[in-house]
Amino acid sequence: MNLARLTRWKPLILILLVWIVYWNSLHNPFMFDDRHVIPENPSIRALHNIPSFFTDLSHFSILVGNRDYRPVFLTSMALCWWAGGGTVLPFHIVSIALHAANVLLLFLLCRRLFSRRSDPEHGLTATNVDWAALCSAALFALHPLASESVNYLSSQSVPLAACFYLTGFYLFHTVYGGESPPAPTRQWRLWCSYLAYALALFSKPIAITLPIMLIVWDLLFGKESLAKTGSWMQWLRSKGRKHLPYISLSVIYVVIREAVFTQPFGGTQEIRSTYVHYATETKALVLYYLKRAFVPMGLNADLDYPLSTSVLEPHVLLAIAVMLGIGGLLLWGRRNLNMVFWSLWFPVCLFLTTYGVILRQVVNEHRVYLSLAGFCALMGFLAFTGWEKFQQWRSENALSVRIAKPMLISALVAVLISFGYQTRERNVVWSSTLTLWEDAALHGGTWRAHMNYALALENAGRPVEALAEFEQAVELGPYAFAYLNLGLAHVKRGNIDEGLSHLRHAVGLWPGSPETRLYLGYGFQQAGQIGEAEAEYREALRLGPDFMKAYRYLADFYEKQARWNDAVTTWQQLLAIDPSQSSVQARIQWLQQDRAAPVSQ
Repeated sequence: MNLARLTRWKPLILILLVWIVYWNSLHNPFMFDDRHVIPENPSIRALHNIPSFFTDLSHFSILVGNRDYRPVFLTSMALCWWAGGGTVLPFHIVSIALHAANVLLLFLLCRRLFSRRSDPEHGLTATNVDWAALCSAALFALHPLASESVNYLSSQSVPLAACFYLTGFYLFHTVYGGESPPAPTRQWRLWCSYLAYALALFSKPIAITLPIMLIVWDLLFGKESLAKTGSWMQWLRSKGRKHLPYISLSVIYVVIREAVFTQPFGGTQEIRSTYVHYATETKALVLYYLKRAFVPMGLNADLDYPLSTSVLEPHVLLAIAVMLGIGGLLLWGRRNLNMVFWSLWFPVCLFLTTYGVILRQVVNEHRVYLSLAGFCALMGFLAFTGWEKFQQWRSENALSVRIAKPMLISALVAVLISFGYQTRERNVVWSSTLTLWEDAALHGGTWRAHMNYALALENAGRPVEALAEFEQAVELGPYAFAYLNLGLAHVKRGNIDEGLSHLRHAVGLWPGSPETRLYLGYGFQQAGQIGEAEAEYREALRLGPDFMKAYRYLADFYEKQARWNDAVTTWQQLLAIDPSQSSVQARIQWLQQDRAAPVSQ
């Protein structure tokens, strides 16, 4: 086969790899947080809401405690809903397409940075640059650690932000990373780079690390040295012209976010102490994220990662030692610019979600997606750097080792096949709520994993196992939703008093949640306490005016009480929130035609 001809097909090869490995995920259902962000969120069902995504935080989720500011991501969700009428297929097509785009962007970036034009001393030869870039991008395309970001639709914000992030970086590099283009082209590319960065920020806050990576690149690869410019002020001025627009966009974004979202990224309530958080995340950075980048085994959608209460714990000390060791290697090999740059990419892109913000979930696979791109680039670069060193050694010693190249190719192909197989297996895990939560709960999952596994077991008609998992969830974490679902399980089994006890406990833990109030109302209704039930239903609607499920429960409650006018009014309120629900319109017409008729269930 003509290698020069094959080179032209490398982008198509990468796109095919992505679609082949993720083809079996196209019909995977909405999962986990998808529920309150996508199918139950009325805001994304009308395209005319898109402008208000940028000013009103309530559009993000029907759950107040889960709201964030990601207007471009919400715009993508609204367009997917419009394209498919609420079916899951358009969402998956966009997720896979975004991952394919990120793979191509990484290929283009690696092809530019790996060359000796960027790194004269340690860059790769022209023969190997494209192949090293292809290897890096293929690793990223097939890596199992990226599978959650592609399958988990409410985390589509991660590959979306990554796509704009990589686009902004690539356009920046086309202006400053080689021969300068003509002035009109230069300005057009820069403005497109600024726009890409702004869109990345409004997709997810993780993009705020881009100015840092641009500065790191400029310090390593930039053409303007202090010796050439002559003074510190001239040097800073030349650097500032490049980076000030990105820094200014970061400041503008933070100001806008604070104006819309009065709470900081992680909320106002302390989740864990800062000391415990930093000790735990230091351990997680090495022993969870970096370890799984090398060996993607033991992946879990909701892992119960142990907290560390001291930096003197053995695992934290080990993580610190590894970080210091990597730092020492980078210092020793600091002349190898690509090695230093891509090594720094991994921790910098994880900085916000590890050290910058204290999030409730200690670790998540989708957080490492953007960092994983840098890791794969580093692995591809080191593999072909090693190959070139070996060829040089063989030439200097006049050796003929014909088996070396087939061995290298075989090793790379074996890794890619293994990664592709594991990724397809992870897609199967994400194919149903039962398989996902069984995998998570039975392999070290959190209380939430056990609770969701219990719900899946309940839907599968396995009530005994479900009740045991509900109780396990309460034992692992005394959280409102654990008690809420345990209470509902007892109510449905006829244990009304015990169920109400758990439901009241859930309301006590989270009195401002519409869901806890809604299901307490349902418990009262089942107990025959009609006044209390109606009061809780109305309180749920007061707390969540767009909480569609609460309108359904209240309307059904009124129908059972033969309060036909109140039922019609409640259904009409629901229809005003989401006019696309034809079944609700039919229900209203049926009630208006014959209110005294028995109501079918």
